[in-house]
Amino acid sequence: MSRNHLAAIPRHKLNATAMSSQAGPDEEQPDRRAEAPSDRGDSPEGASLYGGLAEKAAAELDKTSSASRFKVEQTIVGLLGLATLSVCLYNIVVRFVAPSLTLEWSDEVQVYITVWAIFLVLGVVTAADRHVKADLFVGMFSGTVQKRLHIFSDVLGLAFSLLLVYYGALITWQSYAFDDLSISSLRFPLWIYMAALPVGFSLAAVHYVFRIVGHFRLRG
Repeated sequence: MSRNHLAAIPRHKLNATAMSSQAGPDEEQPDRRAEAPSDRGDSPEGASLYGGLAEKAAAELDKTSSASRFKVEQTIVGLLGLATLSVCLYNIVVRFVAPSLTLEWSDEVQVYITVWAIFLVLGVVTAADRHVKADLFVGMFSGTVQKRLHIFSDVLGLAFSLLLVYYGALITWQSYAFDDLSISSLRFPLWIYMAALPVGFSLAAVHYVFRIVGHFRLRG
């Protein structure tokens, strides 16, 4: 374009044209960036991915809410853990301040309390479906097959729990009948320590029954 033609064009139009040519690419780029996430989210792959993550998050929240119903068991386990830490802390402090007041049987008591806490929490773990399991293998099948595998797994868990309840009660009774005591100065009755096995798996068996009944209610 010649200088005469440029001179004929009003100055404000020239300024507007220059500004639009400079700002055009910069203004369009944020718009494309803003549209990119919605394009990926609207695709079938993105929708399936986000849907799967949402379902998994909802399932985790449901498990957490189901576990929070058993406040009594969780409170008892928490108190047992606090007692274990208290005994351990006492022995550590006394060992440096007054060694003569050290409890000889502190390690033994910590083992007893910890074992009871572990077995008492079996019921809560079973109710919340927090046992170790092969999710990757189960996830390879369809929803119907997965439900059947869950029922089969719970039935096996119930059978295993009842088996341990029986043998645990048998061992506990034998320890009580023979009046087995610990070899430390505490002379603690060992049947109380061994009773943690049948009690813990009794709680697990009860919750397995609840889970199996819940599966059939959902199917009905």
